[in-house]
Amino acid sequence: MSINKSYGAGTYQVSTNSSNTGGALENVVAGTFRINDYIYTSKSGSITIVSKTATKLVGTFDLVVQNFSINDEKTISGSFDIDIEGL
Repeated sequence: MSINKSYGAGTYQVSTNSSNTGGALENVVAGTFRINDYIYTSKSGSITIVSKTATKLVGTFDLVVQNFSINDEKTISGSFDIDIEGL
């Protein structure tokens, strides 16, 4: 998943486009997932950051992802608890 590091607690809609300026993501919430050896990219949905500290990012996601090569969509959801210290 890609989440702009400036985002705090809250719910963010997924973007299908990435923006990279000077090596930093700008206003981007997106996901890329490998399912059964196929790459799926986020199409819609949201990511909720429940808490953010200097060292951790905790939240949930509920996304519709798509794979263009096999013309397939899936709905996925889950949670994350990521160490962000030093990123």
